[in-house]
Order: sequence, then structure tokens, then C-alpha cells
Amino acid sequence: MKRQVCNKCRRTRILRAKTFYYVAVSDGVKRKYTDRDRERRYKSGKILDPKRFSYANLFINAMLQPSQAYRISRNKLVLKSKETPEKGVPIVLQFIRICN
Repeated sequence: MKRQVCNKCRRTRILRAKTFYYVAVSDGVKRKYTDRDRERRYKSGKILDPKRFSYANLFINAMLQPSQAYRISRNKLVLKSKETPEKGVPIVLQFIRICN
């Protein structure tokens, strides 16, 4: 059976994307995280320079955080909220790089 593809689908170009992750665990005190804080047991990568990715998502305790709640710079993640995550809570920074 021959698969049919609509004309609109033929004109659409699918972009490729690569994802990278930084994983840390909160100590219950700090708001600034660096490459030294990464969890190597999860094969966590470093915090990328904003020039090296297209988009980022931050998850604290598996909850997606609004972009206004944090700042990313090369090798540094700063949480802007007054409250710090509880001790032992996972912090996952997902980087997405869209490729041609």
C-alpha cells in the first residue's frame, strides 16, 4: 500500500533539534548554581552559554518554571525567587539547540 502525503506536508521542512541537560540537587540554601554543582551520577552536562542554545526550560522538583524566575549565563544558573527550593529537590535545566 502506497502512503499518500499531502502537498502541504511536502513543502514543510522539519528542523532537527538536540537537547542537553544540567542536573543539580538543591541544598536548601543557595540560589546560584554553577558547573561545580552538577550531579555527575546523572551524566549532567555543564551550563551552556546562552549563545550556544536556542531555548531553555528549567524544572524544579519536576515543575516547569517561568523564564522570569531564573537567569542563565555561561556556567551559571541564578534563581530569582525569594524562596529557595527545599533541600534534596532536583533542579533540571534543559537546553534545546535547533539545527538546520
